[in-house]
Amino acid sequence: MSVRIISFIISLSLVISLSGCKKEAASDTEVQAQPPVAVQSAMPTAEKQQYIIDIKPLEKLKIDYVWWACVIGGVVIVLLLILGGIIYYRRRKKIQEVVIKLPPHEVALTELNKLRAMKCADAKAIKKLYFELSETFRHYLEGRYGFPATEWTSEEITYHINRTRDLNFELKEQSKSFLSNTDLVKFAEYLPQEAQIQEELNRAISFVEATKEVIVEGSQADAL
Repeated sequence: MSVRIISFIISLSLVISLSGCKKEAASDTEVQAQPPVAVQSAMPTAEKQQYIIDIKPLEKLKIDYVWWACVIGGVVIVLLLILGGIIYYRRRKKIQEVVIKLPPHEVALTELNKLRAMKCADAKAIKKLYFELSETFRHYLEGRYGFPATEWTSEEITYHINRTRDLNFELKEQSKSFLSNTDLVKFAEYLPQEAQIQEELNRAISFVEATKEVIVEGSQADAL
């Protein structure tokens, strides 16, 4: 009796195990199943092929020789103008340098002769002449003796002249008298007569002639 019971239990266990395996196999089959994939060709259909246009061959570029000739000609003209401007500027600069290198007495005498030709019709013209006369004299002192006469007052110039050994007593007194007389007209209401104006001009010219630097021809050639 006990043997039959044991056999029944074993048989029942085998049936249960087999049924469980079938269910797992069925579930695995369902999991692995995939939906169908639609495949479509990428090649154009016969209807679409009629709208496809063939590629044209490369065209040769046409060169406009007249246009390029005008462009090159314009560039050449601009370059020539620039070159001409540079040459003109350099020549003008050289001419200015030559003028600047003139001796101080030549510059002063040229300006004094111009002032001598001026006509003084009224008080304004007289003051203008004396201002220019004073500036010409100061520029000469500055260029000839190397001190800033154009920036100094008449008192400072007189003090310097009294201490210098480049001028004798007569020339020192002449220069001090000239500065005093020109300041009187420039900064006061004093108006000189025509004869006095010419006297001051002659005094300035005489001072420049007496103090001008004498350049030996040999040393001048070496300087050039």
